[in-house]
Amino acid sequence: MSFHELWGWLGTATEAQKAQFATLKQAWVAAPEAGKAAAYAALDRHAQVIASWWGVRNISAGLFGLPVGFIAIWIVSMMTPAPSQAVQDMVDATRRPRGETIIKDKGAMAH
Repeated sequence: MSFHELWGWLGTATEAQKAQFATLKQAWVAAPEAGKAAAYAALDRHAQVIASWWGVRNISAGLFGLPVGFIAIWIVSMMTPAPSQAVQDMVDATRRPRGETIIKDKGAMAH
């Protein structure tokens, strides 16, 4: 429900669907306590049908988020200086395992 209220201006809901949403919301607000759950369920079912960005359902929002995230990471990495050699060496040292293996593969044990 809140997705449609926040992002409905980007959606493709018809005027009839928007009017039905408003009617269902009013019914939910005005419902007696015993009927609130059923009224909200009807409102939420309708909101799930009409919630979209340019016709893309909210479950597919990664279509927008992934490219935007990659672009943001790339821009920030281009705008910031590379870490010092000391920091790069520390990261490399952290990645290399040291010492004896604690948990050994059972299939690799010699008999």
